[in-house]
Amino acid sequence: GNQTEEVSDPASQKILQTITKSPSEIIPLTDELLKNDPESVILNFIKILRHKNQEHPTVIRMAIIKLALTCLNDLKHNLNPKLAIDHFLLKSNQLIKMKPVNA
Repeated sequence: GNQTEEVSDPASQKILQTITKSPSEIIPLTDELLKNDPESVILNFIKILRHKNQEHPTVIRMAIIKLALTCLNDLKHNLNPKLAIDHFLLKSNQLIKMKPVNA
């Protein structure tokens, strides 16, 4: 069977589900992430994507990991956290919507 315990993290699951939706559904997620510990959620999210990339690497996933790492860096340097997370989620959403042929 396909064991995906690593995706049992509900916050990361929520990010994965939400970034495929519309920008208007993404913005509320930012506020939700900010209430908890956004850094650890995003770290976990990166872990999950890296794990998936080991089995089946995609260009989009790698780009989203890069965005997530930038977001983490921004959060660590006390950039506006809402802006940093919005940027990460919305850019990820654009990448998914573009779906280049070679992805």
